[in-house]
Amino acid sequence: MLLAVPLILVAVWARIDQGSWFAPGAFFSLVWVVYVLVPLVFAPDLEVWPGVIVAITVATFVVYAGSVVGVGGGRVSSLQIHEIVPKGKVANQVAVTRNLEMRTVLKFGTIFCGTVGSTAVIALVMSEGYPVSDLFSVDAISLMAQTFSRARYVEDYRPPAIVQLSLVFMYASALFGGALFASSPAKSVRLIAFLPFVPAILFTAVQTTRSAMLFQIVYWLSSYWGMKIFINGSAGPLFTKRFILLVPLVGCAAFLAFSMVLLARHGLSLDLLAPIIWPRFRGDIVGHLVAFGEWLKSGKYINLDPTFGAITFGGIFEALGIRMRVLGIYEDVIDIGTEEFATDTNIYTVFRGLIEDFTLPGTLVMLFAIGLVAGHGYRMAAGRAVVGIPFLVSFYWFALWSPIAAVTTYNTLIVAYLIFTLSVLLCPGEKSYMKAWADDSR
Repeated sequence: MLLAVPLILVAVWARIDQGSWFAPGAFFSLVWVVYVLVPLVFAPDLEVWPGVIVAITVATFVVYAGSVVGVGGGRVSSLQIHEIVPKGKVANQVAVTRNLEMRTVLKFGTIFCGTVGSTAVIALVMSEGYPVSDLFSVDAISLMAQTFSRARYVEDYRPPAIVQLSLVFMYASALFGGALFASSPAKSVRLIAFLPFVPAILFTAVQTTRSAMLFQIVYWLSSYWGMKIFINGSAGPLFTKRFILLVPLVGCAAFLAFSMVLLARHGLSLDLLAPIIWPRFRGDIVGHLVAFGEWLKSGKYINLDPTFGAITFGGIFEALGIRMRVLGIYEDVIDIGTEEFATDTNIYTVFRGLIEDFTLPGTLVMLFAIGLVAGHGYRMAAGRAVVGIPFLVSFYWFALWSPIAAVTTYNTLIVAYLIFTLSVLLCPGEKSYMKAWADDSR
């Protein structure tokens, strides 16, 4: 536990230096404080190699250092926040129109992509010969869940192309939804912003895979924070009373959802709670730290042949026919269980993939570059430059998913991100806004 103190100090210093927990350096450090402390607190019986905490501390500091350079040194000041905003009556009117048009784009994107994304569930069910009406039966969903679970793990099941295409729009709807929630105070509009979770819940229930729902949550939050900073110049304080109250509720909800997914796989038997669900849940929340530590301890990162992006960008490499991916990214599974709880994992964090792709020195360069780009995006977004939003969004979901793998491993996520990015950058009101900015700058 004492080895985590330097990591905590990096996070606290980054927060003080950059003025917000949502500044890239502070955010990444805080995320990894959580991802390190949770295993140490909730699974103290598991052996964690001390060197892994040192390595993660170095990684977070490098990202912070890059973000400092990207921001331009220290925190984003009020002067920097407003320096990109057009001034004058006409420019302000254009800015209001621009925001309204962007909100319209976000609303349309949420509804359209959410509707198209819903077909992923329908296509998935029909691909195995089930009628769509089975989606309204708990028993039928349980049966389908067992079927898909068996197919995925025994038969190396891959969903039809139409399902993959629909998932792109489902994930895109989460990006639009999060941004829409941040941009509109209207309750009716904010209700629409939560619609992307409906198909994700159904997809998770049918296929008994948690990744779809987790992707949806990560994308929604990342987009919300990115748009919030763009609109207000800040995402506001993080540790509010509402946040502190929500954390345990979200944790309980996550455990409940996790339990339901596993119970569905095994026939909805509560007797499986202790022997299966709790060990697996423990493995998911602590496995990344133990597994990455064991991999580092083995010294496999020394004198390896770099794969130059084949892991970090595994989906793209597979699509181009360069290298095929395996289920779960890594085939080597390690035992992280105890005498009381038997479990294993193949989750090694984003860092292993980066090291295998670019070597250890190359990984440090990559992390510095990620921090630099994110820092610049943060400064641009806080300055009301719409181009900063995609940079921030991509950084937040990179950070949140970093204990598992690189989000760029999945083509569906990449394409969904591109749909959202192009929609925001090509918003009709953006051209007139930039013209007003150019005229005001003369």
